[in-house]
Amino acid sequence: MKKTMKSIAQELGVSRTTVSLVLQGKGDQYRISRETQNRILETVKKENYTPNYFAQTLNAGSSRTIGIIFPDIFESFMVHMLRGIEDVLSAQNYMMILMTSRFRHETEARNTEELLRRGIDGLLMAPTCGYETESPPRPHLELIAGKKLPLVMIDRIPEGYTGSRVLQEDREGGTAAAEYLIAQGCEVCTVVSLNISASSLRERIDGFTRQIPECRRLLLGRQDRNAGDLEKALADTVRAHRGKKLGFFCTTYSLSLRVKEILTGKGLVLNRDYAVIRFGGDPEGFSSGMASLIQPHYELGISSAQILLHLMDNPEAEPVRKSLALRADYSSVSGK
Repeated sequence: MKKTMKSIAQELGVSRTTVSLVLQGKGDQYRISRETQNRILETVKKENYTPNYFAQTLNAGSSRTIGIIFPDIFESFMVHMLRGIEDVLSAQNYMMILMTSRFRHETEARNTEELLRRGIDGLLMAPTCGYETESPPRPHLELIAGKKLPLVMIDRIPEGYTGSRVLQEDREGGTAAAEYLIAQGCEVCTVVSLNISASSLRERIDGFTRQIPECRRLLLGRQDRNAGDLEKALADTVRAHRGKKLGFFCTTYSLSLRVKEILTGKGLVLNRDYAVIRFGGDPEGFSSGMASLIQPHYELGISSAQILLHLMDNPEAEPVRKSLALRADYSSVSGK
């Protein structure tokens, strides 16, 4: 017959609660004698007993599980953030449940409801962002607040959100990008971004345009690299400003690669005819020739997990708002 916590308690002549407390490592806290603790632990080992997870969760009032919702994990920076989160949580014996919204608000809401149903102790979220014309309600955030579940936003925040978050210094990065292109002698500067309602992208663009108000803006309505919008816009820019050095600030790494590909195809030489600076850096062993603003993705993961654990331990704590610095890297630029 399979051993249960109740049968072990009856065999040892102690209460089921005593066995539960010892298995949770709370024997000393509840002044259970060392002899009784040892008897319980020896019996559990001899019988190869494993506590039922759901019963243990019910008894402890905690699942020791953290929910994580990301838009997707196809980009490397999401993986780096996850690694930072896992390093913190695993050290504290917490499990993770990762769900992706696939950039759909309704999926993000459904994921949130499912994680709440599973009794998570806290939630980390990189919220999905639609196009600028979309502004859907987020009732699931109200549901989280109503249940007083600790929540930390990562990388970007929804409009109107005032709770805990860990971001990076996106506006400062935009400012640094503008200063770099000016220093490179660029006469016509363009910011290339996606036309989505991400606070991170808005901050990057704002920092750049404050330094170069006359800059051109290419805000793409599609993420498909084969869409012709970007190629046509770049062709118009080259034709209208022939003979001038061009500067491009790309708010994402993938956009910078596409810009370089298109301009190279038109016969322009990087760092002679035009310069590019972008968010994100080259992978090890590859040099694109473009300047980079290196984002602290691993550190974002670490800080967000640490703040979430702090909020879980201190339910009445004030929201924590933290921004991490970027690092400029010009090592890929020829001659740097």
